[in-house]
Amino acid sequence: MVVDDQWMRLSADRCRRPNGTLVEPYYRIHGTDWVNVCPIFPDGTLVLVQEYRHGYGEILLGLPGGLIDEGDATEAVAARRELEEETGIGRVLSLIKTASMVVNPSTHTNLGHSFLALCDREGLSALRTDEPDIRLVAVDYLETVRQVISGAVLFSGYDAASLLRALFFLAISPESQFEDLRARVTGFLKYIAI
Repeated sequence: MVVDDQWMRLSADRCRRPNGTLVEPYYRIHGTDWVNVCPIFPDGTLVLVQEYRHGYGEILLGLPGGLIDEGDATEAVAARRELEEETGIGRVLSLIKTASMVVNPSTHTNLGHSFLALCDREGLSALRTDEPDIRLVAVDYLETVRQVISGAVLFSGYDAASLLRALFFLAISPESQFEDLRARVTGFLKYIAI
């Protein structure tokens, strides 16, 4: 191990490629799995976090989320914890796992687990964050998806994929509070399928 601390484990490996060439050292990051949450309210409001991302060097919008802690019994428990810590949203009607993804298979060994949180409409008035470097931003979900698809807004690939996967789960959601949004999502899916 080149680095082995509380944040990351970095190894320098030998990588023999299919053509026989050797890449040495080949660095791999052995990280803890992550979660992100796409919190959507019945009126189509999506809550995003805006925060400085040092790796990229800019303030970016993204989904609430973070590392799965040792004390989190499941990925879903981690998703609920991260959602409440970063946004104050504690009341969720349905929490649906939409995917597990290999976030960066070239260099990372961990997975990202994505969730859709169908939030109770009352929770929108209780938004808050205790995180000093996070600003909460409420946006229209479908408009944000349009912006991500067109490239008008910059998201991480993991967050963008999670936003898009949520579309398909919203289209079949049985939650009665989400009936109007379900109709909008179905129309949007027909529109982009053209």
